Amino acid sequence: MDPAASFNFDGDDDKEELDSDLLEVPSSPKPGNPLKILLKGYQDRLEKNPLVTKSITCACVSALGSLLSHVNDNNPQGPSPSGNKPPTATKLQQLAEIAAFALYGGLVGGPLTHFWNQWLEREAGSTSWKVLVDQLIAQPPMLFLMHVVLDMAGAAVQELPKAWNRSLQKTGQSVVMSWRFWPLAVYIITRFAKKERHLTIGTHVAALYWMSKIARQRSNSGIRY
Repeated sequence: MDPAASFNFDGDDDKEELDSDLLEVPSSPKPGNPLKILLKGYQDRLEKNPLVTKSITCACVSALGSLLSHVNDNNPQGPSPSGNKPPTATKLQQLAEIAAFALYGGLVGGPLTHFWNQWLEREAGSTSWKVLVDQLIAQPPMLFLMHVVLDMAGAAVQELPKAWNRSLQKTGQSVVMSWRFWPLAVYIITRFAKKERHLTIGTHVAALYWMSKIARQRSNSGIRY
């Protein structure tokens, strides 16, 4: 067989294979299930930063639960046992409750249950014992704390518009008081404090006097808690 002919024949085969490779369209990767991707990302966050992830989740779940409770607020389901219709919450009250639940879940409920569950897993032993300890020992004080925080946070959120207006009125007076007091106080403390502890003590004494002035200013304005 002619070597040249053999070479040309092989070359044609290579060319055909190359052409087929060029004409072949690579298949695009199939998009993944969005729910699976979301769950996978959430699981990764739980492993990398469990405390923050659980706290944010608890805040969202608590706020959503409060929101769902207000779905039928405008359509009360019949009278209460006393014969009167249950009172309908105002929009401000609804927002205050949702914000209170979110604050509780993110700042108290989420972190608290995170560390408590860690302790249960480490110390409590069997599943039955964990449930018993959790329900009889932990739940009563946790639920009491939950209601205290919800009431305090809800009241604070409802007072936010009034507090905003009062703060705008008082800030100007406080700034003038600060300019009259703190520049001289800081100069004296830093000028005569010879050691770090003297600087700390002097600053605390000045802060004590300053906070008493702020408290008196608010008291004279009729602000009471």
